[in-house]
Formats: sequence, C-alpha cells, structure tokens
Amino acid sequence: MNITRASSLMLALLLLAAIMGCSQSFLRQGDEALKNHSYQQALVYYEQALRERPGDPHVQRALGQVYYYLREYDQAEKLLKAAQARIPKDGTVTLYLGMIAETKNDFAGAAESYAKFLAANSKSPLAPQIKGRLLYAQNEQMRKQVAEAVKNEKSLASQTPAENTIGVLPFRVPDKAGEDVNSLAQGMAAALWYDLASVKGLQVVERLQLKYLTDELAATDKGFVAKNSGPRLGKFVNAQHLVTANLDSPTADKISIQTGLINTDAGSYSPAFAADDQFSKAMKVQQQMTLAVLDSLGIKLSGSARHELKKTPTDSYTAFLAFARGVEQFDRGDYGKADAFFVEATRIDPSFDLAKEFHSQAQLLQAGSVDLQRFSGVVLAGTSAQPANADRLGSELLDLSNPDADPRHQDLPTTTVGTGSATVSGSVR
Repeated sequence: MNITRASSLMLALLLLAAIMGCSQSFLRQGDEALKNHSYQQALVYYEQALRERPGDPHVQRALGQVYYYLREYDQAEKLLKAAQARIPKDGTVTLYLGMIAETKNDFAGAAESYAKFLAANSKSPLAPQIKGRLLYAQNEQMRKQVAEAVKNEKSLASQTPAENTIGVLPFRVPDKAGEDVNSLAQGMAAALWYDLASVKGLQVVERLQLKYLTDELAATDKGFVAKNSGPRLGKFVNAQHLVTANLDSPTADKISIQTGLINTDAGSYSPAFAADDQFSKAMKVQQQMTLAVLDSLGIKLSGSARHELKKTPTDSYTAFLAFARGVEQFDRGDYGKADAFFVEATRIDPSFDLAKEFHSQAQLLQAGSVDLQRFSGVVLAGTSAQPANADRLGSELLDLSNPDADPRHQDLPTTTVGTGSATVSGSVR
C-alpha cells in the first residue's frame, strides 16, 4: 500500500516536472521570438505557456507585451493589469501600462506610470529615457489641459485668481526686430521666470503653460492679442499677476525694455521697470528687472535671497545669447538644436548654471520625446537586455533574454521588491 502511494506520488511529481519543463521551454522560445520582434510567433509560445501555467503573472506580462506590439491595446492592458495585481511593483508592467495610456491620449495616466517606474528604478539604465518620457507626457498633458480650458472658457468666469501667483507672458518685440532681439526676448523671459520661481512663497505658472495658452488662443481666436488679454489669461492659469514686457532695439547696439504688471483680478496695469542699455548688458538688465518686479509685488526678500538675485546669470553676453537661442529652439520642440546652443553657452561660461539646467532638460526631452513606436522599441531593447537581479524583482528590469536568471522560469519564484526614489525636475518648463 505504501509502495503504491509512493509510486503515485512519484508519478505526479514527474508529470508536474514535465509540465513545468514544457512551460519553461515555451517561455524561453517566446522570449527569443519577442526579442527578435517575431510577435506572432511569440504569441503562440506564450499562449501555450499560459495554458500550462494559468494565472501566472509573469506569463501574463509577457503576453501583454506581445499584444502591445500587435497593437491590440485593450487585450494588452487586460493582461498587464492582471499581472500587476500579483506583481504590483514590476517595472516592465508599469512601463507598458504607461505606453498604453499614451495610445489613449491619457498623458496624465502615462506620467503617473513613468513616475512610478522611476520611483523604484532610479538607477536603471533606462532611467534617462523614462525621465525624458515623463517630462514629455507632462508637457503633453499641459497642452491638452490648455486646449480643453479654451474650449470651456465660460466655466472659468467665476474663478478668482490665487494670491501670490504670477505668470510671465512671452516678451513682445516689434516686427522689424532683428534675430538677436528676438532671441534675447525669449532668453530674458526664461531667466526672469527662473528667478521668480526661486522666490519662497511665490507661486509661478509653468513657463510652457502660458506659451501653450497664447499659442492656442492665437490659433483659435482671430481677434486675440496677448497684451490686451491679461484678465482673460489670468483666468485660464489662475494667476493674480502677469508680467508683460516690450523689447526693442532703438539702435544697432542698444536694447530698450519696458516691463509692467497686470493685475488680472482688477484688470489693471502698472509699470514695473524700464531700461535702455547696451546689448552686452542684457544680463544685468534682466537681473534688475527681476528685482523691480518683486518690489512692485511688495515681496520682501531676505538679505541673502536678494544678494543671490542680484547676481547676473552669466557675465558673458555671447554665452547668454547662445542660451537665448537655445530657449527659442527648446520652445519650438527642437531639443537637439536647443541642446547644441546650451552646450555652447556652458562652454563659453562653465559657471552658467541656468544654461546647465536647460541643457539637462533638453537632453532628457530629446531622448524621451521620440514617437511612441520608437520609444517602445527602446523599452523592448531595455527590458530584454538588462541583467536581472533576483533579489530586486520590480526595482530592476528583468532580463528577458536570459531565462535562467528570470524568476518566471523557476518553479517557485521568490521575489523581494526594492525601493528607491527619483525626482524629475520641471524647473525649465
């Protein structure tokens, strides 16, 4: 009787081992097909593996990846969410759910997924691309919100602007202005925005939010003129004040600037700063303008804070002009050209910290703002080439090309999730 029972148990174990061996083989073959972009072939292998191991979250994840590349996004999402319920901190699942959200123009959801990935994978080799994609998704969400707000402008009529909130409108230049004047206008506006954002207790509207807003209104409202629309713009961005400025070049070697504050709640305008100086003193003019705006707002700075704001961003006019030209390209979305200018600015003046900030953001966005098909190719390459870490499943990308290192191919996978943190700066947006 004991011998019979022992034989039955041995037979059951051998049968289980055979089943597990088959499912592992199907996974390995599916992984290889996925790595080689043979998605239909990978689908056959993974579906067979799932039949052998129903409910296995690692097989569900693999199937979700395949369905994503087959553009069957609903099925991919269903499988990936099922996997996420069992392995909630898995980095690969999180990334693919972010990309699926993008296919639905759900940039808020995409940004949430990318931020979640970075929180646990800050040292991943893919982190720079994901940081860039997060910034891209945040910008696209901002653009989407602006467009929706313009369509539903009537709902903003009763909105009261928040106190101590300010935005910097794009500086205006005359049509006859030369290339340098146009560049300086954008560079000085960006530097002013950056300085204001450093002031404790002052809430500053995202720089690109106002650009997207003025662009959207110019495209949809033929009568729109930014300088005459302060209260209206304030409603859109919930800002109590807006900085407006006119920049001109009365002579070949001089600039003239007039800066004012619009109280969007009262609908009033008050001058804040005016200067006529040489082009080479543009950085000094910008620094004086920042302090004048703060004084007009009645903001009292500590001695150390005022001292910091008195410092010009750079003493080199050529470095500042290169930076300004980079800002122009950055705002057009040409991050490659923008970065070349920021690199040039920091080469001329290695202590030009603002140019370094923009350089960092331009690099991230250059990597992260490619079209979704190319980005998903980067993700596939990264998730099938990075070494697995058996002790930190979910905080490191799995090595889908190495079945022996992947817990999916072990009979009883044991996982411990690591934690980390990542901060994505939006300081130049």
